[in-house]
Amino acid sequence: MTILHDQNGNTPYTFPLGIQMVLPDNYSRDSTFAKSMELLQELRFSCIELNIANPKLVSPSALKDYLHRYDLTMTMFASGFSAKTYELSLSSTDIDQRLRSVDYCRHFIEFCAEMETGIILGLIQGAPVADVSTARDLFCRSLDDLVPIAQKKRVSILIEATNKTLTCVANSADQTKQLVAGYPSSTVRILLDTYHMAFEESDTYQAIVSHAGDFDSIHYSDDNRFYPGLGQLDFQKITESLASIDFYGPIVLEANIRNSFEADVRASVQYLRPILARP
Repeated sequence: MTILHDQNGNTPYTFPLGIQMVLPDNYSRDSTFAKSMELLQELRFSCIELNIANPKLVSPSALKDYLHRYDLTMTMFASGFSAKTYELSLSSTDIDQRLRSVDYCRHFIEFCAEMETGIILGLIQGAPVADVSTARDLFCRSLDDLVPIAQKKRVSILIEATNKTLTCVANSADQTKQLVAGYPSSTVRILLDTYHMAFEESDTYQAIVSHAGDFDSIHYSDDNRFYPGLGQLDFQKITESLASIDFYGPIVLEANIRNSFEADVRASVQYLRPILARP
């Protein structure tokens, strides 16, 4: 996985600041996407997670070069868009669907190896079902196939703790950690998301402290799934919790749009800037 560094040596933030987006088809000729990249460069974002429906159609070297123009490094392949597009589920009781999903993930991991990124498994865990135990067992069978490949390719797999309305596989931070306890921690990590934590954790701040060492990046999203500062979560206290465990990984914004991408991102960064500012 890529080790982040500030290409200009003058980032104003204590942590690498990132954002999750969807990579458009023909992104290099997409003027709207280019304007979004210019905005991220202006606001000193240093990393990006990308949803890419079919990474087989994307040249890793060309994508790296494109992002570099905007001082951005891709740190994670987000599999959610692919899961929706191709109806993928790593916990499906339909053996054909599950094995097809595993096969897609193999290709995703190969792409990640070339991009020097990790892969996030969130929605691709599978939709919630009544038989939770079976769903978790089937998900782990899928991981059994994928982890050796990821180890060989030196790709980190991040299992996202996701709220119960979206999956029954990995929900709270504690339960997600238990789910992956049998896998090498150098390859399989957990991913926290403040939006999902608002549903699943009785104490978000304590959950962060309790899982120091289990996660390398975190998603910032408000309790209404908009960008930080557009809801009710206290990101000052969340960030203080990260600082208390000497966390130094990326803080990645992942959210729905309320007004427009530019307006929402500008408003969120204005809110976050003093919170994330270097001391």
